[in-house]
Amino acid sequence: MRVGIQRRRVNSLSDHSPGFAQQSLLSSVRLDSFTNGYVPAGSLVTATVTLAAGAPAGGLTVALSKSLSNAPACFSVPATVTVPAGSTSVMFEISTSTTCTNDHVKITATNQDASRSASLSTVPPQ
Repeated sequence: MRVGIQRRRVNSLSDHSPGFAQQSLLSSVRLDSFTNGYVPAGSLVTATVTLAAGAPAGGLTVALSKSLSNAPACFSVPATVTVPAGSTSVMFEISTSTTCTNDHVKITATNQDASRSASLSTVPPQ
């Protein structure tokens, strides 16, 4: 279910790389979410994992995780996404439960030595 509310792109990125000895292709995670990273409970949120360069032959698998949620069942996130060979990004969806309002989650994408995160919060449906 998509909600018919005007959206804007919100970026909330952080890098947890342990130094610069090895360059990861992972560039960012972006949530196409509502104003200030808040979405009505029951919404689908489109997210994008972006690489700094094209994925290698065979594609690049990026692990996804969620944290900081008081109720883990409130947000559904795939365990991994694969950026196709030669592509620089892949989109995926995060679903939110209609029964979870005022909950927060941090979505983290990890590959090699880098991770990028974006935050999302639910508000009551309109």
